[in-house]
Amino acid sequence: MKVIFSFIIFMVASNACDENVSKNIPDTFIQESPDISISYKATTRGFYKKIWITKDSLYMTMDRNSQHIKSQATDIVFWNELISLIHKTSLEQLEQLDAPSKMHQVDGAALATLEVKRNQKVFTTKVFDHGHPPKAISTLVNKVLSVKEILAKQ
Repeated sequence: MKVIFSFIIFMVASNACDENVSKNIPDTFIQESPDISISYKATTRGFYKKIWITKDSLYMTMDRNSQHIKSQATDIVFWNELISLIHKTSLEQLEQLDAPSKMHQVDGAALATLEVKRNQKVFTTKVFDHGHPPKAISTLVNKVLSVKEILAKQ
């Protein structure tokens, strides 16, 4: 009986969380979401990682020639969470964000950029250290980087 009750509580709570993610996003933003794509690239002399996300698929490659690409269908919950984070981010301000550290300038870290395409318009950050994004986009960057773990499970 306790197990059944716990399961029911869990299902109700998880449905409430899913609804909250969708309620925080304006309808116009949800309608535009098929036209949104996100790309993260980190590179240095001996390292390369590119992750790009569309509403339909997650992609990641670790080679510059993109010959070995891992891919998977995008989970709708993951996509809605990502859209919610993008909605909370001022895309027009991405280019003005300053990196919190400059280790990439002395080969201390891979240099990274985040790019968001929305309705044929491209918003790109300045270069920042891989693993140390500007605070304003750190949650969004960490969500994008979580694709590596998602693809590793397949």
